[in-house]
Amino acid sequence: MAPLPRHRILHHLRLEWESHHRQLPDIKDLEHLAADMTMEQADFCCNKSVAVYIMTAEKTLFPRAYLLLEMLHNHLYDKWFRPYRRKLEYGQFLARTIVPQYPSLPTGAGPGDVVDIVIPVHAAISIRAEEARLALKELGSSPQNKGLDRNRSLSSIIRHQEFFILQPLFRALAIVIRGDSFNAQVLDIGQLSVLVIRTGMEEGLSAPISFDPIAHQITAFLHGSHGETAVETALDTAVDFVMDLEERELAAFGLRPDPVASTRGLEDGCFRGPSFRHKAIRLGWARWGDDPLVGPSSQWVDLDKVEKERMPAAGELKVAPAPGQIWSEREIQLWNARAKERMPAAGELKAAPPPGEVSGVLSPV
Repeated sequence: MAPLPRHRILHHLRLEWESHHRQLPDIKDLEHLAADMTMEQADFCCNKSVAVYIMTAEKTLFPRAYLLLEMLHNHLYDKWFRPYRRKLEYGQFLARTIVPQYPSLPTGAGPGDVVDIVIPVHAAISIRAEEARLALKELGSSPQNKGLDRNRSLSSIIRHQEFFILQPLFRALAIVIRGDSFNAQVLDIGQLSVLVIRTGMEEGLSAPISFDPIAHQITAFLHGSHGETAVETALDTAVDFVMDLEERELAAFGLRPDPVASTRGLEDGCFRGPSFRHKAIRLGWARWGDDPLVGPSSQWVDLDKVEKERMPAAGELKVAPAPGQIWSEREIQLWNARAKERMPAAGELKAAPPPGEVSGVLSPV
């Protein structure tokens, strides 16, 4: 294969990274976190802005759980994703979905009961995630041997813990979806009613959390037994609220983890660096001399070159962003161009992936 130009190699690698990042989590990895958390699960709680709990009074969520999880994951991703520009390293994403062992709610539990149940569960998960990471750093006898990837050296795993950060916003907020109220026929999951809970753990935030910015979109105010507050609103409103708080914290403290320091040597916390270096060499990277391949990957793609090479035809349909989401004209053009390239040939079977599986390509909003 003829070596590719430098900018195309970087473009190819970034697209592969985005595809890997978007993969739907396995529901088995989302259960029992408070009771038995592995090192990998602790890291997966880091660099997220909120936990989304799926809770139910039913004895089983299957098979609706897979559909709900897939719809939720795709919706969150479409709200959060920006082509080529989002920071993906060290598991950075908007939310961590958690499915407590069901039935996770008593029969007949009201919204106030849910608040009282979720807050201690969330506190336990936050504490266990921090304890697991600290135990690994100290090389003690606690969970550092559980859930470790044996293909990664212990020294690299310990080094990466500096950049797996349990964000203050993650501690402070939780979103709850009642799985037993989910209707599989729902067309717009963004309108699904959810609870947004202030957990009372707001240390490290730039300012206290207030629901005033979404007051006109709140359908109910709730209070926990210990004074914690929660509101009932639509999922889209909750997500927009969290993303606005993300921007507030970013303005106050900057990017955490630092995108340059955390990606030296092409490290990303998931040990994908060597595989990307090898792939870059196969694509012809050595042709460009001693130019090192370094992160962050959000700086790899030259939008001017991509736009020039892949400009959609005049009059091509421009896909609207999700409600409350504003894309630039350039982002819309790039999104449509990528969608057009992935379009199956006329008459080709369009088969949906089985439950719990994502095909590895991104669907337009």
